[in-house]
Amino acid sequence: MDDSYLGGELPGGTAGRGSENKIPIVAAVSLNEAGHPIHVRITAGSGFCSEAIAEWTKRHLMPDSQVPSDGLACIRAVTTANRHHKSVVTGGKHPNDLPQSAGSTGCWAT
Repeated sequence: MDDSYLGGELPGGTAGRGSENKIPIVAAVSLNEAGHPIHVRITAGSGFCSEAIAEWTKRHLMPDSQVPSDGLACIRAVTTANRHHKSVVTGGKHPNDLPQSAGSTGCWAT
């Protein structure tokens, strides 16, 4: 699971997270037993806060899902929705070079 923003440059506008032309999104990928992606959920939101992430998690991820993230504080809120969270700090490594990427699985709510 990760956070991101959609939007391009706006001359004279605010840069970064506070930019008025960027839309915050939450994305998660479900993997099969071989570690291959099988589903993706991308949802636009109003911003990143613990309450919004917990509600998104309840709607889109099945209980007991394993949710790795880069450690953004609000994503830890998945634990309040009975999902398991693990922060994965990559240190610039490619995800396939990380030992925890092999065999991770996730489950989607219907």
